[in-house]
Amino acid sequence: MAPTCTILKYLSRPNPRLQNRFSSSGTLTANDKWIPIEGVRPWVDFAYDILCARYESSLRMTITRFDHCCLIANAHLDEVAGEDTIEALATVNNFMPVSNALHATSKGYYGKGSKFFRQQSDGSPDWGLGDGASKNDGLTTFRNFCSGNIKSSSKWNSDDLWELVVIRITTSEDDVEDQPPRSSRGVQHRRLLSDTSNLSTALSAMSIDHSAYSGQSGSSSGMNPAPLEIARIPWAAGSGKNNEMTINLGLFFVAQLAFEERSISSSYPPLS
Repeated sequence: MAPTCTILKYLSRPNPRLQNRFSSSGTLTANDKWIPIEGVRPWVDFAYDILCARYESSLRMTITRFDHCCLIANAHLDEVAGEDTIEALATVNNFMPVSNALHATSKGYYGKGSKFFRQQSDGSPDWGLGDGASKNDGLTTFRNFCSGNIKSSSKWNSDDLWELVVIRITTSEDDVEDQPPRSSRGVQHRRLLSDTSNLSTALSAMSIDHSAYSGQSGSSSGMNPAPLEIARIPWAAGSGKNNEMTINLGLFFVAQLAFEERSISSSYPPLS
């Protein structure tokens, strides 16, 4: 009989040690419909204790225990060169086990972004979150409840910085009609530094698709975005420590929250 463990333990295991011996560069993604990000603030209640209490019943469920680290090393998936190798690693180490846990609790799953795009001209995120049933109107692609992108260190010019940055979008309470137009600009990805103020500077050089707020792809009359709320989870989290937010736990919690609150709002109820 296969060994089992709780979903909490299953998603709390440490990530494998990576071999970043290679270096490759790539082109940055850009779109004329994107608008600049103008600020971030900490997502203060996206925290281990708060979310474990919120989803205690789900985390106590048992699941077949399976450690991917040895298989990842045997397949050399821990040798990272560029975004394609990071995506291969993330699929096996993060998205597959988290989707397995989601299947046991809410039937959701993470998948490649091409499953979720609304219009081909918009492109697609690197990955998305689906519920296995909801499709985009008139399309064969599935509704996306959470988008994500993978950026290699060559694009961020970081010093081997590995982390998951969780972002919650809110809308400004100010009427969008009263706001001056915000011009789009080219994307300039910069280093992600350790504190939120420097992260704000880094993210301000990025852009975001205005259709994310409007609900209609390509719309120019959407809601006015407020500063983004962010939480950061390092790759090293879970390495021999208990009661710590790991990347896989973070992805699991994001999915649960996305399925509960399926619209973008100017405010959200506390998570505790």
